[in-house]
Amino acid sequence: MKTWITTIGHKPLASVNTLWAALVEDEVAPIDKLVILHSDDMKPNVLQFTSWAEPLFTEYQTAQPKLQMVTFPTDDLAAFRSTLKKVVSQTDGPIFMDMTSGRKAMSALMLLIGELFPGKVAKVYYSFLADADYTDFPHPAIPLQVTQLYDLMEK
Repeated sequence: MKTWITTIGHKPLASVNTLWAALVEDEVAPIDKLVILHSDDMKPNVLQFTSWAEPLFTEYQTAQPKLQMVTFPTDDLAAFRSTLKKVVSQTDGPIFMDMTSGRKAMSALMLLIGELFPGKVAKVYYSFLADADYTDFPHPAIPLQVTQLYDLMEK
């Protein structure tokens, strides 16, 4: 069972674009479970993300993944760390994490947790955007030379 774990911040399209790129470029489908980590103040962005992600799953795999929403208190990095660690430790099968969205400290913690669970966490994705003018563009509309999907677990 493959699990995709993402955080949702102020720019939910960043999380959508990383998922989109991984589905197209890295062929991670089928994703069986989608875990969304978010603080209480990001609920509207979570709804936006899920409305954009649903058609991607329809296009690139046969079924929608099981959805798990996990909240943590706003601006509580210790709670985020322990929540993420708990989610990862309780997940069966390979885990694919997206650290693109959210705050820098949250992204760093996602990479750290990924490295603490080798064998469980298959990849930690970061979608690099070289030109901020494309921040609000969907993945296929961004020129190839402007974006790069990285697996930061790759040595």
